[in-house]
Amino acid sequence: MTYTYLNTCINTISSLRESNIADRTIGEAVGVGCRFEMRSLGRIGLDGVYVGLRTPRQPRHTSLIRLMHDLTIANIIADRVPKLASRLPYFMGLLATGNTDKGIAVITEDATEGGTKSHQPRLPADETMALLEDGFLEDGDPADIFSTEGLSRIAFDVEGEERLLNFLPSPFNPDMLGKISGYREAEAAAIDSIPTLVWPVRPHSPLAESVRRLAP
Repeated sequence: MTYTYLNTCINTISSLRESNIADRTIGEAVGVGCRFEMRSLGRIGLDGVYVGLRTPRQPRHTSLIRLMHDLTIANIIADRVPKLASRLPYFMGLLATGNTDKGIAVITEDATEGGTKSHQPRLPADETMALLEDGFLEDGDPADIFSTEGLSRIAFDVEGEERLLNFLPSPFNPDMLGKISGYREAEAAAIDSIPTLVWPVRPHSPLAESVRRLAP
């Protein structure tokens, strides 16, 4: 695998770390799921990237595990189906306090641009499904490889543009992960990359405190 998506995340987080975000506070929720919710942090950096924080809504769900899960899936989709790479979140990383890499939130692209862009869940387009099926055809029957429930939740319509932004539940059948060529390697690479994807903020900064107040 080339890990192009993973490298993009590492480079983006490295660049954004130069911005001071610790004195910001998170905005209103721009997306709510049963396990996590997304809140806007505004535009950050010289390129004006819209950043959002994905925070857990239940104590048993952790940001670190969510990041490793999402990174693995996004990376293998980008590697197998390069045409879909631009529809994935631009980047993702881990917001942490102090020197810990446990994380208090997943930091990622806010495709809604602070809630100014409408977004609605949608089923993947026929073209998207065809690309996914072709990209993983060597691993077996698409009906076995993919999860119907996961695929039904992966896509969003962002003002007419299809984006693949949600990977929970996984678009892949959990029983087939070991049979998808390169999946375990992508998973290991995601785990190894975590230290390079951490964006630390002061433990008692306005941002850290505003995230902590959301803790379930």
